[in-house]
Amino acid sequence: MANHANKSPTLGDFCYGKNQRLLTPAQFSHVFAEPSAKVHSAHYTLLARHNHSGHARLGLIVAKKQVRRAHERNRIKRLIRESFRQSALPNVDLVFIIKKSAQLTANTELVKTLNASWQQLQHKCNKPN
Repeated sequence: MANHANKSPTLGDFCYGKNQRLLTPAQFSHVFAEPSAKVHSAHYTLLARHNHSGHARLGLIVAKKQVRRAHERNRIKRLIRESFRQSALPNVDLVFIIKKSAQLTANTELVKTLNASWQQLQHKCNKPN
């Protein structure tokens, strides 16, 4: 019988499931109405609002007007989702609004900016009101 203590990760361990996403316009509007924290970058604006779901949830707005090519929009969304999965965030709903400059940014620079934003967000969310 095999030892399951050294079980390798499954695909489900790396998924970005529905419970981690903002899905409806109402969920996005809830964040836009009264964001509890804002983080600005040259490449995006990040809005956050505390939630009661027990985990962070992510919503992405990557407009075709801002990033024309589909493969660039997909690359940006993929980088944000991957960075989101690897971060330890408080119980917040997040909305990313992407700016034009993101399409010209290298992956490494965008990831570095995202990591700095996660730290700023944690600091702002832990600050007493």
